[in-house]
Amino acid sequence: MVKKLNRIAKPQRTTFDKARIGAETMEHFTKVSFRNEAAGWQLTVLAEPAALPDADLYLYRDYQFMPGGELDTGEKKLGFLETSSIAISEWLGIGTLKQE
Repeated sequence: MVKKLNRIAKPQRTTFDKARIGAETMEHFTKVSFRNEAAGWQLTVLAEPAALPDADLYLYRDYQFMPGGELDTGEKKLGFLETSSIAISEWLGIGTLKQE
């Protein structure tokens, strides 16, 4: 999982020379903020290796819905949660729980 996160999160160019502080390695993790002002929502996603031995990934998602936005009902918000969760999971290369 660390290799996958490094690949996803690594900037196009690295501006910090890790040797300047004597580091042998440098890892990149994912923290991304998405925003749609017109629709009235904001989403922050953080992905990093899990500290727990039985888990591979710590995934944090923070959704904010502004009053008066397009997602003004519980049903619309849940639909957005579902579609954005699927998109983020696919981007990270992890599976999702599908209902049968």
